Amino acid sequence: MNTVFAPLIACLIRGGIPSGLSIRGLWTGDGGQDVVEYALLAAFVGVAGWLVLSGIDDTVGAAYLAWLNPNTGVPSLWAPPEPGGGGS
Repeated sequence: MNTVFAPLIACLIRGGIPSGLSIRGLWTGDGGQDVVEYALLAAFVGVAGWLVLSGIDDTVGAAYLAWLNPNTGVPSLWAPPEPGGGGS
């Protein structure tokens, strides 16, 4: 039997609160600590990623618009051929 759920199962079987279960025991126990740590780590990574991605949004948008500028960007480097310039 899992020791983390043992007090809860005993409570459900006997119909009362077991003597070893107390607020102090819940506060000082380390059952589930790893789950809480992973949840906090996931929240931190999520917030950090959101901040980074929201910060580079304007920079990437400005660079993309500069590439598409018909006067100075990539379209200005393309020279289309003259119409009717070839044939056999």
